[in-house]
Amino acid sequence: MVSELQRSSALEKRQFSDPLKGGYGNCDALTSLRFFAALSVFLLHAQVHELIVLSAEVRTWYSLIQGVSFFFVLSGFVLTLRYEFLSSWKDTALFYCNRFARIAPLYYLSAIPFLVLPVLQHFGAQPWKEVLAYCFALQDWSSTQPGQTPINPPAHSISSEAFFYLLFPLFMLAGKRWLKIAVCASVVLAVAAWNYFRATGSTALTPVAGLLFFVAGILACLIFKRSASKTSEAPSGKELFLATTAEIVGLIAVVPLAIKSTYPLADDMVFPIMGKSIDCSAVYPAALAVAFSFVLYNFARERGLLSRLLKHPLFVHLGEASFAFFLVHYAVITVCRSVINMLPSNMVPVLFLLSFVVSLAIAFILYRFVETPARRMIAQKARLMFVESEKD
Repeated sequence: MVSELQRSSALEKRQFSDPLKGGYGNCDALTSLRFFAALSVFLLHAQVHELIVLSAEVRTWYSLIQGVSFFFVLSGFVLTLRYEFLSSWKDTALFYCNRFARIAPLYYLSAIPFLVLPVLQHFGAQPWKEVLAYCFALQDWSSTQPGQTPINPPAHSISSEAFFYLLFPLFMLAGKRWLKIAVCASVVLAVAAWNYFRATGSTALTPVAGLLFFVAGILACLIFKRSASKTSEAPSGKELFLATTAEIVGLIAVVPLAIKSTYPLADDMVFPIMGKSIDCSAVYPAALAVAFSFVLYNFARERGLLSRLLKHPLFVHLGEASFAFFLVHYAVITVCRSVINMLPSNMVPVLFLLSFVVSLAIAFILYRFVETPARRMIAQKARLMFVESEKD
């Protein structure tokens, strides 16, 4: 059992570093995976705005929207990697400050174009309500489609993340006995929210349904931390083959589960039980959450060829800028879409490529000159407030 002093010291050393750079190596492969999840969302919105044209079968097969679900699992995994030993109210306060520093600067900055550029504005009858919902990250708690929110639609998922952040210290402070109860309760609530959506079409409980993925990430990380090999030697032979196979199998397993989770049939997995129709289709997102967890576990170990490839600096840098890329790409795509009718059809692929390059360039600029310094400044103030004051 780690003592309180050791816990406090470990947290102090890690709390202001990159989320994936803690005591278990850099986990660069996980950082790189963030970019590919953000890229899937980019491709989804490029398709919606007709910058790329995909057949219905291809759109269904890729199920690009599940990149957001992957972020939820990754969030639970990474937070547990850093903050498993939350033990006091100061640790919890530092956790919340760190999360605010991580999310808020770009979250609010990326909203500005949607408030000032006419081409990006599509407010409803009561825009002040939509602005307030964005300010307090409450978009996903409405009964409308979250993806249709007027201010930076991709950012709607931040409201789910904020809900997860609110609950996370409770999971970590629960201890072994109560953690099992908390996990079971979260799964039950998530399944109920899924069935509510299936029955009514309302997305008002989207953050609750997302708990299924967030909790899966927490459990996957706990398993990883207790079973991860301490050896630093590069694997070879049979071990390398098995690790690479596990990485590939995990990625392949995600595809059919993502399809079923995105496009469940109306009567799929609905069974008559004791005279009532019981919807059991929640098994699909549950299985997808497990598949994502399996992927994260294997890539976090960094023992296979794919994870070792993702440790390349190019992929790591893309992953570091992925949050900015996720938040700015929709505005860039929408602006490009506004001029599509002025161009010949053979120029549409060029417009698609331009939207990608511009989004990526803006993302790197924001990561370097806004996200990183703002995060450091907020973190330093939190340190002075909660750590240095304790020493005094």
